[in-house]
Amino acid sequence: MSIKLVKTKTFKGQEHIERRQSMADRAKLEGHPHWFDGVPVTCYDLVLYMEELTKALPHIKFHPRTESTYAKRFYATLDDQPYALGSVGYGDISVHKNGTNKPYVTSRKIQNGKFASHRDQYHCVSPSNIDKAVKEARKYLVPYTNAEIIFYMYEQVRDQAVKHIDSSSSKAMDLCRRYSTGWGIKSEFMDEMRHLKALMTNNGFRFATSYFHDAMRDIDEAYAEWMEVRRYAPAMTFVRVENGEYPRVHVVKGVSNARQDLRFDIEKSVETSYSIDELPEDLAGKIAVLNILNDEQYAVRVGYKYDNNIFWIERDLNDDTL
Repeated sequence: MSIKLVKTKTFKGQEHIERRQSMADRAKLEGHPHWFDGVPVTCYDLVLYMEELTKALPHIKFHPRTESTYAKRFYATLDDQPYALGSVGYGDISVHKNGTNKPYVTSRKIQNGKFASHRDQYHCVSPSNIDKAVKEARKYLVPYTNAEIIFYMYEQVRDQAVKHIDSSSSKAMDLCRRYSTGWGIKSEFMDEMRHLKALMTNNGFRFATSYFHDAMRDIDEAYAEWMEVRRYAPAMTFVRVENGEYPRVHVVKGVSNARQDLRFDIEKSVETSYSIDELPEDLAGKIAVLNILNDEQYAVRVGYKYDNNIFWIERDLNDDTL
């Protein structure tokens, strides 16, 4: 079973902020007794657990899950990580809810053999007391490696690149179909029409009507774009900026053709780390272009910006310079 990822930026969004405030306002009116960091929680044991976690993990931020009246689970995040590291809470994690309430930790790093792999509990441990649970949290709530981020994010990025390729193909086909229908000929004869037009042009002839001439020109241009796109073999270079006193830029150059390969072959990729000053000029140029985009926005033949720290640079395997 794959872990359910929650984006770190979710907790900075207006929707989460408003739902958190709504929880607090309602709980204050009800005189609710149990609170942690301005958030109403289900029980006092959860308050104690969260207080110990914040002492043991001072760099991690905890954000409440806001789907219920009172929080019973908190997501753990670091600002420079794209996804929550996991979550913590206090309750009964048994399948049939016939167990006891205890502190628990969830993480992609956990594989709990007591549960089937398709269940949420497979990625969860629930020790007998708070001290043990804090130790588990320190063990499992850890940052993502570059390989993990690539694994979880690649499909989303790949879809954006392939979508452009598909749209170029559709443009040529639709234009051809539109004209062939209007002219009353079958679309499969369009290649012969284009060949005839090329033959006439090469011999100094042109169509008598400008409409037909312009139509064939438009079709030729669309086909030329399509043929160029068919040759195009997009591959992605993953770029992650690590901030700090001495910032580093981690670059993972993939070799997978996004049109053919569903997965980023991390074993065949090449990873390099640069200082800001060492970053190759062509790579820095594409990052600069992506930097002006909104988060999770794609630019054709340039790449994809996830946020201000994570970029995917698109390149052509047939002309691989990046």
